[in-house]
Amino acid sequence: MRVKSSWHGGRGKRAGRSHKKKSLGDIAGALAFIVWKISRNGVENLINEKFDVISHEQLFGIISEYLIFLIQSSDRLVYKSLSQEQRGEFIQKLALKLADHLQENQVDRMGEGDYRSPFIHQLNAEIHDYSEFSFSEDGPGYPFMCYFAEQAGKTLSEDDRKWFVAQVVEIEGPEAIEMLRKGVTNLFGFGFIEECQGGD
Repeated sequence: MRVKSSWHGGRGKRAGRSHKKKSLGDIAGALAFIVWKISRNGVENLINEKFDVISHEQLFGIISEYLIFLIQSSDRLVYKSLSQEQRGEFIQKLALKLADHLQENQVDRMGEGDYRSPFIHQLNAEIHDYSEFSFSEDGPGYPFMCYFAEQAGKTLSEDDRKWFVAQVVEIEGPEAIEMLRKGVTNLFGFGFIEECQGGD
């Protein structure tokens, strides 16, 4: 899967605007789009591998865990680039953007309802668990990846769950991290406003 992870260049006035420094809100919005695409692609890969994702609840349950996994991974990837205050602001903006994506898509598939609040609650509940796991320059440690796989596979049948965890830990998780790393590197490569004034 290829995802856009750089700012539109264009010509003339547009090109000039594209090279201005971006706010943390700008970067969070762009990264949220990338994270959403990675998550959807990961679920599609799992369906193509014949895992029985047969209900909207299962589909969005797995997507939600992908989003949380990638939010936590983004936090680790920007750790050295941002101050503690900037990092907190960035991850909050990223999470809220993704909650909006999830809300919009679940309403389209499942009808009206508040899908945003349960996702935020789930994210907050899992933050502590992820904080216990290592994430090096090479990426998430094995417990970090296993936790993601086990959480994402909770709604699957017992027969599927074992193979699902192996598929996610060995293939889908590392591929998702590779795409995320490229997105983070490219987006932050254009810089950002040190004293964040920009919003979404």
